[in-house]
Amino acid sequence: MAYTANAAVIPRDKFTTELSGGPRVNVLVPDNRVISPRAVIPATELNKNWVTSAIAAGRGLESKSHRPLNPFYHLSTGTDEYSAPPWASGFIYGPPEDRDTYGLLPLDKIDDKVGVIDGSAAPEINVVGRHHPGADRLGGTANFLYTDGHVERKTILQTMKLREWGSQYYSLSGENEVLWGD
Repeated sequence: MAYTANAAVIPRDKFTTELSGGPRVNVLVPDNRVISPRAVIPATELNKNWVTSAIAAGRGLESKSHRPLNPFYHLSTGTDEYSAPPWASGFIYGPPEDRDTYGLLPLDKIDDKVGVIDGSAAPEINVVGRHHPGADRLGGTANFLYTDGHVERKTILQTMKLREWGSQYYSLSGENEVLWGD
């Protein structure tokens, strides 16, 4: 896959607690539920190196590029959004100890790393592509599709600072407001 979806808008197929492994489950998101569609990203490019979204499987690797990515961090469960108690608010942009880069790693630290999107403490947002010109200290730019249909090229850090992944974890049951976290 060359593109990935924002799990806050386009959920994975974890619609039961048996599938999610926690008390929270995914729900479908009606288009009128997204607040400020001009400012919310439902899809973007993946890292050009497919292994960043792969997991070790048997004697090889299994691609997980079909999964939407969780752009948020929960104060009680980290990157595991399904384990957070349904009544517990606490989704923020990036880990609380990293208010400067929101948990984004420099591109050279993830380009050949297997499994950034699964089984890692690094936020899944790290699998977003960064192979276009316009680099900052974390890597290049990517194309971001917005819910209203327009596309912009910018850095991942810019999208995080502007809170463009949503003000709620729309596709997740329970308390899903995203706090500022600053």
